[in-house]
Amino acid sequence: MARIKEIEYISRHDDIVRALRKWRQRTQVADEKLVKDAYVDLGVQSRDALRELYEVKSSCERQALYTAIGQIVVHDGSPSGSCKRFLVLPNDEKVPGDVTRALTRSSISLIRFELQGDKVTSSSLPSGSSWIRILIVTVVSTKLPLTDTLLPP
Repeated sequence: MARIKEIEYISRHDDIVRALRKWRQRTQVADEKLVKDAYVDLGVQSRDALRELYEVKSSCERQALYTAIGQIVVHDGSPSGSCKRFLVLPNDEKVPGDVTRALTRSSISLIRFELQGDKVTSSSLPSGSSWIRILIVTVVSTKLPLTDTLLPP
């Protein structure tokens, strides 16, 4: 059963990134550009500088967390450390205390998601932000576009 869950999270990685992108597009301003490449799951650029960096992981296993922290630190090229850093993790898995402390020291905020049937949900979007707090994305198919429903904060 654990193996099936792991496969589901891995295969849904792109769905989670797309949900995150759609959520972030809702507050995108004119000079911002959303970026994604082989190294960055989602980024927000403004005036050719990375302003936000999101890394999605499908598990909270130590190796995945170490990899995520390294990816975020390496690919945050902001000259003054002004880039907001986010790690997006499954809600039903525990992050070890020492890793939580490392995330805090590295100024990396957590966003937690859940896979509920054909939906990706998150109720832990960054606190203190004016962003929409809950995003529910209905996955029609991994090959078809996503439809979403937004709930008020």
